[in-house]
Amino acid sequence: MFRGLAQGNGLVSAYSTNWNLFVRNMTNNAIVYMKPQWYGDCNCATSAACTQPSELFLSGFVVSCFPLESFLRSTIECLYVQSCVDQMVSYVDANYTPSELNNNSRFVMNVSIDAIVQQMFIEHWSFNISFESFFEQCRPTSCSYTLIERHDLLDVATTLLGLHGGVTIT
Repeated sequence: MFRGLAQGNGLVSAYSTNWNLFVRNMTNNAIVYMKPQWYGDCNCATSAACTQPSELFLSGFVVSCFPLESFLRSTIECLYVQSCVDQMVSYVDANYTPSELNNNSRFVMNVSIDAIVQQMFIEHWSFNISFESFFEQCRPTSCSYTLIERHDLLDVATTLLGLHGGVTIT
């Protein structure tokens, strides 16, 4: 929802990755103009999906109109190669050297981070449903439920007609 809202209302990202602000003549009543950022043949005024490879030259990382879009549209392929991980760590002040990811993931190297987020970062869903185990562990003293339903127009009309018919017969 936020992604569509930010794009639709032309919100300027803090890093100016979607709009460039400029002033032609600096006066007391200067007008601030906005020029959309272009990525290839795509501009951020019409689409938040514009991307280009990152200037850091890390495989799989892209720059987009918003930092969140950049993150979600990037892939994790760099994290599978130790030299790329080392290069990425060299850009930050880190006191440790992380190792590359192992290849046992169900997510392939070139899958977008957005696809992984949609799958909630879960490698394997475990379906082991046992109501007996639940009741054995929790040992509830009683079990009840409440059913709350709203009646639709057809239910109300049928009930009212039934009441009216019952009253008029007598």
